Amino acid sequence: MALSANAPLTQAIGESSVFPVAAAVHPYEGSMLGDASGYARPLIAGDKFLGHSQEDRNNTGAAGVLDVEALTGRYTGQVTIASVAITDIDKDVFASDDGTYTLTRGANTLVGKVKRYVTTNTAVVEFDTTRSAEKSTLLGANIALGAELADDAGVFVDFVNPITIDGTTLRAGDVLRVKGLVKVPDANGTDTLDVKLLLGTETIFQTGDLTMTDDAGNDVIEFEVDITINAIGASGKVAAFGTYTTLLNTTYATKTIDKAEATEDISGSVVIKVQGDWSAAHDDNEAYLKHLNVEHLKVQR
Repeated sequence: MALSANAPLTQAIGESSVFPVAAAVHPYEGSMLGDASGYARPLIAGDKFLGHSQEDRNNTGAAGVLDVEALTGRYTGQVTIASVAITDIDKDVFASDDGTYTLTRGANTLVGKVKRYVTTNTAVVEFDTTRSAEKSTLLGANIALGAELADDAGVFVDFVNPITIDGTTLRAGDVLRVKGLVKVPDANGTDTLDVKLLLGTETIFQTGDLTMTDDAGNDVIEFEVDITINAIGASGKVAAFGTYTTLLNTTYATKTIDKAEATEDISGSVVIKVQGDWSAAHDDNEAYLKHLNVEHLKVQR
């Protein structure tokens, strides 16, 4: 839980730095410190990790009235981590507030790694203020050709290989970069295929009806789109821009994706998927989602 009294950190090595304290906050000795627009405060999940406070500094005034001395750099400390096990050596350690350590990433702040298991719920952590969470994480990529789109004409059907993301890992300003490729190796004459990309229930873009040429697999739909998270939570806000390109036989066409801000629940699991709809049901109509990659680009914490 968040600290309500001093909790000196048993530590080794490290450096000492001084930070101005944010307004109306009280970092206790042993508090993990987070960056709040250049000022130190008791860490809140998602803050940049500044280190551990080495003194009790209750700032009842404006930002910068008080300074706080902090342990920074790389150093070790024995702390409580719920459910930590001896098999967790070298796993990342995160913080959900100024006094709570966890092995769960979520929206929490990366603060170090488990270096030694001590006993139940107790471990030695190597803290590192020079290391921040990766700015880019590949959330998913299909590595095997999925099943052919099975379609009853006039109904959008999911391609296999959807990618599910944890909405709690997202922050306002983050971007989900989605790349994909749909290939049609065969089609029935002039039948059309409509393809769309969805995040949760929200359509990010839709091609409209594309006439397939039945030309030995030369019909391709390729897309790359950045989905920006404008707000998080159950009433989250997303917007998107990018392009999709169609190659129908030997004819290229590129169109802009410009998705206006829309409301979408991103508080829990969110599925990113591609759907297709043939204009007619026919055994010759074949379409595959050959590639679907989702990359998480993190806003500067």
